[in-house]
Amino acid sequence: MLAITHVVIIMDRVMIFVDGSNLFHSCEEIGKRIDYDLLRNALTKAKDDRRLIRAHFYGSEPGVKNPKQEAFHRRLRYMGWEVKIYPLREFGAGMRSKEKEVDISLATDMLLYGHKNLYDVAVLVTGDKDYRPAIKAVKEMGKWVEVAGFKHAMADELVLEVGTANYVCLDELIDQIKRK
Repeated sequence: MLAITHVVIIMDRVMIFVDGSNLFHSCEEIGKRIDYDLLRNALTKAKDDRRLIRAHFYGSEPGVKNPKQEAFHRRLRYMGWEVKIYPLREFGAGMRSKEKEVDISLATDMLLYGHKNLYDVAVLVTGDKDYRPAIKAVKEMGKWVEVAGFKHAMADELVLEVGTANYVCLDELIDQIKRK
């Protein structure tokens, strides 16, 4: 008699959510540039038995287009990133512009995709503690949440929310993810 056995390997489905401005400024402060292909791969493979569903990048741009920034966003799209860009809000002559819609769009997508059961693990790349309520809500759905960022820019509240085992310190991965 022939016995047939099936081996089922369960892989966690991963979605990555990058707060582009937060990551850009964090990298700028330490004088490093990130290779987003390497970042995506490192975050997906941070633990065994995981497969990437989608990587999302959220950012903003000024009303006057910046060709270098547009080229960067285009490169991300060619690499397979889902890129969502929102206009910077200008507050009068000589005043600093502010990013609007980026954080809420990222948080909404993280919640929506979690609610639709499109991922098992959300990897949030930021250091901004404003995401804490969204992280709590996603965890209440039964999803796993990891936070990735640089030590100097990471809010302690985020690490406390996910636990130190679920904090991916990008300082420790910098040699693997830096742009050559």
